Order: sequence, then C-alpha cells, then structure tokens
Amino acid sequence: MQTQALVGYGEGSAIQAGIGGQADLEGATANMSTAVGDLDAALAALYQLPLEQFVATRDQLARRLRAAGDRATARQVAGLRRPLVSAWAANQLAHAAPNAVAELLEAGAALRQAQQDALAGQPGAARQLRTASAHLRAAIIRLSARAETLLVRAGHSASDATLARLAATLQAAATGDEATRAALAQGRLQGDLDPAGFGLDLGSAPAEPAAPANVAPAALAVTVDQADARREQAGAAARRVLEQTRQATEHAQAVLDQAQGLATSREQAAQAAHQRAEQLAAVAQDLADQAAAAATAAKESRQTAESADRDVDEVADRVRVAEQAVEAAEAAHPAAVAALEGLEDQT
Repeated sequence: MQTQALVGYGEGSAIQAGIGGQADLEGATANMSTAVGDLDAALAALYQLPLEQFVATRDQLARRLRAAGDRATARQVAGLRRPLVSAWAANQLAHAAPNAVAELLEAGAALRQAQQDALAGQPGAARQLRTASAHLRAAIIRLSARAETLLVRAGHSASDATLARLAATLQAAATGDEATRAALAQGRLQGDLDPAGFGLDLGSAPAEPAAPANVAPAALAVTVDQADARREQAGAAARRVLEQTRQATEHAQAVLDQAQGLATSREQAAQAAHQRAEQLAAVAQDLADQAAAAATAAKESRQTAESADRDVDEVADRVRVAEQAVEAAEAAHPAAVAALEGLEDQT
C-alpha cells in the first residue's frame, strides 16, 4: 500500500477555510500563479472532489499550470495518483468530521507516548498503553461508521475490505510522523497506509479476565499461551491478506499509470500535429498572399502593355499621314515648278 502522505510542496500549510468542491477548485486555479498558496488551495480542493472527478480535474489543473509556464509543477500535478476509495473516505472525514479526526490524532499521540514509556519501563505504562489503545480503537470505530455513511451517499461500496483498509489507514496516520498526521488533518492523503509498530483489534474491547481461584498457575499459563498463539495466527492471516491487497493495489496502479502515460503521449502527439497544421496553414496563407500580389502586378503590367500598344498604333498612324503628305507634296512639286517657269516666261 502507499505510504506517502503529502504532495512534495506546501506540506506544512493549513487547509484554507471555505474551500470545497469543483467551484472552489476553479476559483483557486482561475488566476493560477506559481505561488505555493495558490497551489495548496487548488490541491486541497482537488482531494475534496468526488472520486470520479479526480483525474479530469487533476489534468485540468496540470494544463493550467503548463499554460502559466510552470511546467515542472505541472508534471508533478499530472503524476498525482487518484486515491483508492478507502483513502478518499479518510480525506472526506477530515472535512466532514474534523473534531473526530482531531480526537483520533490525540489518541494516536497518546498511544505513541505510552508505547515509548512502556519500552522505557516507566511505572504504570502498561495501564496507560491499554487505555490509549482503547481510546484509539473507539475513535477509529466512530470514524469508520461515519465513513460508511459518506461512502454510501457517494455511491461507493462500503465493503468490509474497504472499511478494514480505512481503519488501518486511520490508525497508521494517527500514530505516524508529523507529515502523515498533517496529511490526514488536511484531507490530503494520496493512498492507503499501513500501521507501523502495533495493530489494534477493532472489535469491542474485552475486559481483562480474572484468574479463576481453582485454576493452577501452570494451567493458566497454558491458556494464556494458547490465546497468544491464536492471536499470532490471526495476525499472520491478517498480514497475508494485507500483503495480497497491497500487491493487487500496486498492480492496478501500475496499469493505471501505463494508461495515463499512453494518454499523455497521445495528447502530446495531438498537440504536435496541431502545431504542425498551424505552421502549414501559415505557409499556405503566405503563398496565397504572394500569388495574389503576383496576379495584381501581372494585371498592371498587362494594362501598361496595352496602353503602350495603343501609343504605338497612334504614332504609326501619324507617320502614315506624314508620309502621304510628303508623297502629295512631291507629286505637286513638278507642277509647281512648271507653273513657276511659265510665270517667269510671261514676264
């Protein structure tokens, strides 16, 4: 199962008041910048969404980050995995029952302290350990009942396996490190958690039995040994089931990651094809503009040539008229000479 509790940025910030659902996520990302506060608000809203909206909204947030120029953070956001139903239910509890979650965390801290005191041999530590375990068990049972209602209302199956994973996650978060405890308090768990160090029987806590007066100490020791053996066998069986569940979860997550990677590759290919199409369209437009300019220049040249042809024809006509005038003058010249000579003879 997953043991990572928080996204790798903004781990210590508290959930902002009033954040909840798709509308808040859109508001938080509408003017997205690279500021941690903006990203924290968007991620907090992301983990509050209905589970079926997680992937689409996560991808939308990643696209907005890429559009804002923050590609590194966009890749981190795109790599966030959708929580399992049990982890999703734990995140919803942080907002639906914050006081109960706070009591759970207090009980977990008390149990950790009691365990440390018991290991150090402090007086009364065993009694404190039993009391703290009972308080933590009761807190988990209360939250599990609340989570069952939340799951049913959201249309999810509140199966025994889901509730068992939820109980284990709540226990691990309550007794875990500060980052894990903060992740539960903020409703930002990314996956199920495994309890580390000690497990709890989440059934009703039995009272400590008193030794019968007529039972010999040896017989009582045998009975206690048998009970311990049965508890150990039950614990081993539970661990095997948890391991099988973890392996199945990891396999399903690997398949999901492959599908998401394929979808990302196809999206990148589609974007590259779209960019190439835009480049070709721009080149085609340039060629069309050049062709239109060439057509205009050719029309103007044709008009100029036609005007020149008309000028040539007019000049040719004038030359012919002049030549005809010269020919007429040359034809009239002898007659004019003869007439002049006749006038001279008369004088």
